[in-house]
Amino acid sequence: MNMLAQFGENQKTMSSREIAELSGKQHGHVCRDVEALNATYEKMGLSKIGEGYYTHPNTGSQQHREFLLTKEQCIDLVTGYNAELRIKINRHWAELENQSPVNLPDYPTALRLYADQLEITARIEQERDHAIATKAEIGSRREATALGRLSAKVKEVESLKVQLDKSLDFASIKSVEIATGRKFGWHALKKWSKANSSEIKTIPDPNFGEVKTYHKDAWLAVYNINLSSIRGA
Repeated sequence: MNMLAQFGENQKTMSSREIAELSGKQHGHVCRDVEALNATYEKMGLSKIGEGYYTHPNTGSQQHREFLLTKEQCIDLVTGYNAELRIKINRHWAELENQSPVNLPDYPTALRLYADQLEITARIEQERDHAIATKAEIGSRREATALGRLSAKVKEVESLKVQLDKSLDFASIKSVEIATGRKFGWHALKKWSKANSSEIKTIPDPNFGEVKTYHKDAWLAVYNINLSSIRGA
């Protein structure tokens, strides 16, 4: 148990709890003797023994009173006790005085240490944010690449549908006639397509070598044919 405390640079004290342990007395009784000694100090115009507080594991955060005595105050207190106890107190003071004091940094040094810690913390946060941003950017690139590939695949499938005359956007007269059981002329479709700058695509055909396909807007405008409807979309 080491209840040694330091005030200022070299002022050391011993707690009333430590005195109780060395003397074998109850702490409450030591506190009572300290209060009696303080009354004497007050009459003599001397500085009274300072008070402090401590916590104990058995009582959680509850604070308990204790006294912090200088070497002279300890000697004053134990003079009324037995000689053996005075020897123990003196020996223990010798041990305390031989201990190396804790060297705390001066104020400018403490500020520099604090600033260094802030800089390290800021650098760590910056590196973390950069890593998150980099990961997000990589993810966006991969997503864009995947969407590009998907778009290309969709265009490829649509082109194949056009080639097979099964597209929802373009259809030949032959395929619409088969689907509807009606007959249609190509002149009106071609005329509307040119007037409206609508694309006309040519696809291979096993019977005629190749045939023209007209856009769904042309079919709807000229013959009121909805390609999506007749092709089951």
